[in-house]
Amino acid sequence: STTITVTVTNGPGSVFDWVTIVPVGSADDAYTGIWFLNGTSIPPSTPLTSAGFPIPAPGTVGTYEVRWLASGYYERIATASVVIGNGTPQALLLVNGDSNTANDYVSGGENWAARVAVGLGLPLESPAVSGKYSDGVVLDLPLMQSRQASVCVVMIGGNDIAAAVYYGLQQELAEYLARMRTIASTLRSACGRVCLVTPPFTLDALVAARFGAWVDGLREVATEYNVRFIDLYSHMRSVAAVQPSATFQQLYLVPAVDHYHLSASGHAL
Repeated sequence: STTITVTVTNGPGSVFDWVTIVPVGSADDAYTGIWFLNGTSIPPSTPLTSAGFPIPAPGTVGTYEVRWLASGYYERIATASVVIGNGTPQALLLVNGDSNTANDYVSGGENWAARVAVGLGLPLESPAVSGKYSDGVVLDLPLMQSRQASVCVVMIGGNDIAAAVYYGLQQELAEYLARMRTIASTLRSACGRVCLVTPPFTLDALVAARFGAWVDGLREVATEYNVRFIDLYSHMRSVAAVQPSATFQQLYLVPAVDHYHLSASGHAL
C-alpha cells in the first residue's frame, strides 16, 4: 500500500505528541489514525522532538491535511497539505528552483529546464522564482503533487548555502536536508520520476568552501528515498579544473561580478 513519509522537527517534546491525517476542512477533533512520533500507536518511552516515519496514504483521491498535535489533545503544532491523486502521471516535466531554474536571466529556450523538456519531448511547467529557498519548494509541494507529472526535477539550495555562509546560520544545513527529505518523500509518491540536482558550482570562495557537505547530504537524501541525483556542482568543478579561467567564467552571467547565475553557455552545460 502507498505511504506518506511524515517528517517533524523541533517539537515541544511530549511523549503524547501525535500525528493524524484528515481531509482538508475537517473538524479540529477529527482523526483517521493515531501515530506517535515513534511511528506507532503506542507512545514512545522517552520524549521525541524530531522524527520521520511513514503513515498509510488515504485510499480516496482528494486533498488532505497531516496534523501534528500536542500532548494527546488537538492543539496543532504544525500542519501540511497532501494531495492524493489517481496514480496516473501525466506527460509533463515539472521543475522547481531559484533564479537558475526560472527564466530570469536567459531567454526561455536557453534555460536548462527548457532544454531538458525538448530532449525528453515533454511540455514544461515551473513554479521556480528568483530568490527561492528550499522552504519555498516545500510550500509548493501541494501544487506539485496536484500536477502528477511524469518527471519532477528540483534544483534548490544556492540561496540556502549563501545564507548559511553570510548570515552565520549554524543549523541551516540540517534544516535544508530535512526540507529536502520532505520534498523527496512527497514527490516520490506524486511523480513518475523524481530527480534532485545540486546547485551549480560557484566561484565565490566562501560559499564553495562549504559546498561539499551540502552536496554529500543531498546525495544521501536521494539515496535514502531512491530518487535520481545529479551532482551538477562536482561536474562544473571538474570542468573548471581543466578549462582556462577566462573560458570557464563565460558560463556565468556577468563573469567579473556574478559567480552564481548561469549564462546561456552555463545552461547548455
